[in-house]
Amino acid sequence: MHLEKDRDLVCDVSQVREPDLGTIAALARLRASGAGLAWTVHLRYASPRLQELLDLCGLAEILPACGESPLVDEGQAEQGEQSRGVEEVVEPGDATF
Repeated sequence: MHLEKDRDLVCDVSQVREPDLGTIAALARLRASGAGLAWTVHLRYASPRLQELLDLCGLAEILPACGESPLVDEGQAEQGEQSRGVEEVVEPGDATF
């Protein structure tokens, strides 16, 4: 975290890999503390998942993201595919369905 300008608090959230409601609660407390000091809080490098959770909780407007996430989601499942590192193995001669 660091201050930009006089009243902008920028919080780098690039290391938040799997945001949950605990993450949202902590960011909301940060925002509340910042508001008490007349700071505007911005989230740098917020992942799409974090932005989605903030939006669902109604906090996206008061905790705006600034900057694209530098993280690359490796191994993302394709649509209709299983995730969590499950590989499909096809043996020669196996019937396909």
